[in-house]
Amino acid sequence: MIPQAVLFAAAHGWGTEWGFIGLLVFGGVCGWLTIRTGGLEAAVALHARLARRHHPQRLSPPVSGPA
Repeated sequence: MIPQAVLFAAAHGWGTEWGFIGLLVFGGVCGWLTIRTGGLEAAVALHARLARRHHPQRLSPPVSGPA
């Protein structure tokens, strides 16, 4: 699980030291969930949920304003 957690964190950007540690922990949690549940579904759902919570503007459709 450690190598995949490091790859997960590195793939999401180095950022600050604490940000990288947070991504490392999250990658470990996702790895643990995958092993524990026997599939990627729970880890993907958790990742999607946190992405939606922290970056809602990236996942929302564009809003057109008045012309």
